[in-house]
Amino acid sequence: MTTFLTADEHYFHGNIIKFCNRPFKNEYEMRKILISNHNEVVHSGDTIFHIGDFAMVSASQYEKLKGIMKQLNGKHHLILGNHDYCKPQRYVDVGFISVHTAMWVEEFVMVHDPSVYCACTQELGILAHGHIHTLYHMIKDKSVINVGVDMNHFYPITLEEARAMLKET
Repeated sequence: MTTFLTADEHYFHGNIIKFCNRPFKNEYEMRKILISNHNEVVHSGDTIFHIGDFAMVSASQYEKLKGIMKQLNGKHHLILGNHDYCKPQRYVDVGFISVHTAMWVEEFVMVHDPSVYCACTQELGILAHGHIHTLYHMIKDKSVINVGVDMNHFYPITLEEARAMLKET
């Protein structure tokens, strides 16, 4: 079983294609490709941490989340992002095992917005985050990595891949 990290999928958010210059014709195509890419690498026994902005749906549209969750392989945890508008229990109701504002896994500290994390990242672990889309991929000397789909070819990455990226020169 493998552990994966990802962020900023923005399911049901058509404008993100324009905002982030994503290579999709429309939100439907983006959703289809993100789901396919996810399932290509994540298998049923794997664990995946979605580090914010999973889907842009209002609280009254949370049922749309069920449709996505039914299609995605793995055991899912959500670290809330600024576009995750539903109450935490709603995310559990649609299939997330747990919902958090921040979380530790091994040496990884996971928060959606890196600006909320303190400047002493190196002492506390590797910061895995999203939120900034294409602003940067990583800050190696601070052990900070953007695990968002925009910087990872629209795929989740493993903990091992994240560690290796930070070690590359």
